[in-house]
Amino acid sequence: MDPVWPRPVDSAAPVRVRSLVAFWALAVLLSAGLGTVVVLSTQASLVNGAHVLPGALALPSWLVLTLLLLADFGPAIAAIVVSAAEGGLQGVRSLLAQVLRWRANPAWYVVALALPTLLTLAATALWAAASGERPARWLLFPPAFQLIALPVGPWGEELGWRGFAQPRLQATLPWPLASVVVGVMWGVWHQWPLLIPTGGRLDPAGLGVFFVYIVSAAVLIGWTYNGAGMRLPLGWAGHAGLNAAGPSPAPFALVAAVFAAAAVAAGVLGGRGARART
Repeated sequence: MDPVWPRPVDSAAPVRVRSLVAFWALAVLLSAGLGTVVVLSTQASLVNGAHVLPGALALPSWLVLTLLLLADFGPAIAAIVVSAAEGGLQGVRSLLAQVLRWRANPAWYVVALALPTLLTLAATALWAAASGERPARWLLFPPAFQLIALPVGPWGEELGWRGFAQPRLQATLPWPLASVVVGVMWGVWHQWPLLIPTGGRLDPAGLGVFFVYIVSAAVLIGWTYNGAGMRLPLGWAGHAGLNAAGPSPAPFALVAAVFAAAAVAAGVLGGRGARART
């Protein structure tokens, strides 16, 4: 693999900050708004197991599923809207054209797809060694519908996170720091169910562990994305690999710690690659 680590080249920071804030806010509002409609319906349990409210809307199943799909695609829709506001049709074309930039060393795709599973297995092995227990299963396979959605599902987020946000952040920030910012945006967006009626109880400790995990995953995806020359399909591959990695019997905090250690290593290796080319 021959990584091509990009360097900051742009100084239009104020404009980019405004567009990034607009993108992120719209992504959250779209997902939370569409999710709220589902929560107000008789099929509210599809959103984090929310209970059905009195006087709930009797929505057909096809409409509920459509609303949930659009909620999941909130980042992609927001990226398209803000790109259109910034650059019109040409801006949208430039954004969508990244989907076709798939040519890269196949080894990067293998790493992006397999790394989350390997790290999850490493966490399971550490847990088994420390506890003296032998897990009945080293990995639990994700639900079938999640596997079926892998070819399409990650694009609903990746067009926003790595297609829109990452390049703008990397115009003025080193890629590891840009990836951390994307990870925070990504993690906060995932909390949109907390904004809706019957959103659930906040668990600060669990939320902290989740952010360690999701920010670390963003750095690892940023590593493969940049290593292959900023190819958006590598963002899809990393996200698909993350979704395909089944849950570990090890505590989630240990899984997050293993991901964090790998992210630090990727940041160090990527930084050395960048300095070697300056």
